[in-house]
Amino acid sequence: MGPRRRGPGADIACQLGKLTADPTAKYSFRVLVFVHRQPVAVAGCTIAGPVARLWGAVTLPAWRGRGAYRAVLAERLRLASDLGVTLALVRGRAETSGPILHRAGFTVYGEERRYRLPLDLAPA
Repeated sequence: MGPRRRGPGADIACQLGKLTADPTAKYSFRVLVFVHRQPVAVAGCTIAGPVARLWGAVTLPAWRGRGAYRAVLAERLRLASDLGVTLALVRGRAETSGPILHRAGFTVYGEERRYRLPLDLAPA
């Protein structure tokens, strides 16, 4: 008999068990969105006490604008809330994630600017 295969539900249950075992510790989990058995979006969350730190959300270009980002956002918030989290923090791009985060109830508290400096890497 070969190794026993576990479904995605078993992995989620294992991660949630770790989270609830010690709510003061930091734990991370990821959420995937599948459409017709194809993964189209993924995002992560780190729980630190009563705070959920949302990170790493990405949606395949062909699936943008079709609700995948909203789905991973909603599921991370639901799981975090089930674990007693009372605050969620996220850093997102104003032009892409911003409108979705605003509709979900997030408030802007700061702005991060990035600048690109072209470098001439040719030997001198």
